[in-house]
Amino acid sequence: MRGILKCVGRRSLVAALLGAACFNLSATAADELLVSDRATNRILAFDPVSGAFERVVSASALLDAPTGLTMGPGGFLYVSNSQTDVLKIDPVTGATSVFATFPTGTEGPGGIAYNAQDDTLYVSELGQFNGHEVLQYDATGTLINTIGSLSGPSG
Repeated sequence: MRGILKCVGRRSLVAALLGAACFNLSATAADELLVSDRATNRILAFDPVSGAFERVVSASALLDAPTGLTMGPGGFLYVSNSQTDVLKIDPVTGATSVFATFPTGTEGPGGIAYNAQDDTLYVSELGQFNGHEVLQYDATGTLINTIGSLSGPSG
């Protein structure tokens, strides 16, 4: 683990305009507010105090309308990629790879959260009408549990 990691509970003004936001409070790198920019498919870093832009964390071709992000296993940044998969990004080097592909028949990944107690990621299904599942992945990207069902509430 690379330090104390905390995600923003509510979207800040910057996050509301660009995408999702997450703090990277690391013992080995400068404290940063990481923000997904859905319009340009990039992950950006800002100074959490001044709000000044610091750097582009990743502009990988794998990024496709990123919808959520969290710090997770190994101190990596995990990004839910609209309609397709979850990416794993090294917040220092920007190296980006596919961590997990969302199952066929789902709407794609939306919100994402890390549970340090059991070292797993929880990814909600994107979609206002069909997003009824939360998928749980272990630290290797293996799907270990599906919470909810493909059918929505009745009535």
